[in-house]
Amino acid sequence: MNMTVRKINSIMLDDLLAGLLEQAVVTHCAISGLALDSRQVKAGDLFIACRGTHVHGVHYIRAAIKAGAVAVVWEEQGLDEGDNIVQLIPENSGIPIIKLANLRESCGLIASRYYADPSKKLSMIGITGTDGKTSCAQFIAQALNQAKITTGIMGTLGYGMPDHIITASHTTPDAIQVQQLISDMQKQQAQVVVMEASSHGLDQGRVSGVHFNTALLTNLSRDHLDYHLTVEAYADAKRKLFTSPGLKNVILNIDDSFGQMLATQLTNDRSKKINVIGYSLEPSVAASQEIPVITLTELRLLPTGMNLHIESPWGRASVNTSLMGHFNASNLLATLAALTSQGVSFRAAAEILETIETVPGRMESFVGHMDQPRVIVDYAHTPDALRQVLIALRKHGPNKLWCVFGCGGDRDQGKRPLMGRAAQELADYVTITDDNPRTEPAEVIVEHIMQGLTPASNITVEHNRATAISKAIAAASAGDLVLIAGKGHETMQVIGEKQLPFSDRDYVTQCLRGW
Repeated sequence: MNMTVRKINSIMLDDLLAGLLEQAVVTHCAISGLALDSRQVKAGDLFIACRGTHVHGVHYIRAAIKAGAVAVVWEEQGLDEGDNIVQLIPENSGIPIIKLANLRESCGLIASRYYADPSKKLSMIGITGTDGKTSCAQFIAQALNQAKITTGIMGTLGYGMPDHIITASHTTPDAIQVQQLISDMQKQQAQVVVMEASSHGLDQGRVSGVHFNTALLTNLSRDHLDYHLTVEAYADAKRKLFTSPGLKNVILNIDDSFGQMLATQLTNDRSKKINVIGYSLEPSVAASQEIPVITLTELRLLPTGMNLHIESPWGRASVNTSLMGHFNASNLLATLAALTSQGVSFRAAAEILETIETVPGRMESFVGHMDQPRVIVDYAHTPDALRQVLIALRKHGPNKLWCVFGCGGDRDQGKRPLMGRAAQELADYVTITDDNPRTEPAEVIVEHIMQGLTPASNITVEHNRATAISKAIAAASAGDLVLIAGKGHETMQVIGEKQLPFSDRDYVTQCLRGW
């Protein structure tokens, strides 16, 4: 959601742009708001015309000026060959129109200055990775608030303080909104803000100007190649979080090869005084590391949760939790590391872990009557995530394991057969259905998924997601587990250009109650 930022006190344009221009420009222009979207411009605003995913902001400079912008900054990067700068940028507008190289990357810094550098007054925890960002962010925020450390959150499920969460439009909002939200939380007496840092957000500079104290990696696997094109470019985007200036703590999943690589690079760089700590589900992996590691030494998967035995540089602990899945055990280790990085004692942190509740749409369990199956709703929408969820559920000992899933349209097509293969290999029964087909024909998406499958009687296709869910639950028996994967917490299904109300969580509840 692009937005205009309003503030009672204005700031001089010279101060916002200090050190960013090759040649200083003296303007003596007072700025009372920032806008990335010309439709949101108000009188007194600075309009920031930078490159976007689909269109460049320079196309809206004239509209912004007409709406009352008192200054404009723009960049050449991202302009198309056919863009006529002379036509797009008026010569005699009567306001400063300043070219600034790499404006998109500087936008966060400009917004940070506008808000008097709010993140510097807080402890900022940034979390990145392909899977597990939302669960870790939610777990850490829950736990810190339990420890009486007032903590706000910014991520997929929303932005704000625990008692007032704004629905999220993006995992990482635009650079201006990031600074506004941090400022708002700081004014609400937040001591810590936990923030999911998506690869898009990192690549597009949305978190530039944020002073991260702690950076956490969950894992790295294939995702968003429709945007990044290569796994290497995707990894480079994630890496940016761990090169943030002033970083004090880094928490790494060393069961992940990318985490191991970062651990080696950071410990070999003697110029940076960063506290690096790992977490691992594998004692043999932990023993091979030169960094301190929080290690899972024993995991008991139970029908209603897990028991974890943990070793760390600060002692040992046994933790009981209602959460399910070995990857949630990993998420709990990451949470434990984050708590200790914020000054919570190991013993207190381990006790708090037992109070952590499941995150909506993340390995969320639904039960009905005794003769019904248990249903799990999860956001797994990548091949690795789907594989890990199915492996985790199998270890909880169901009689039969059912999987209902689809793939999003207008996104990475290469992952579709991989997800189909994972489902067939690991589930007893598979139903392929529509996810968010968007503007892509649903039949084409299913065809791509089927390319990873061997035709079998336990594979069915049902495009109507509600029907697919209800049929799977009705066919399963007590003692079975039914996984509904892909959409998790989402409350809308995107078909064509329309967003239609649909929640996996609500519909599963309805099916179990209406048995």
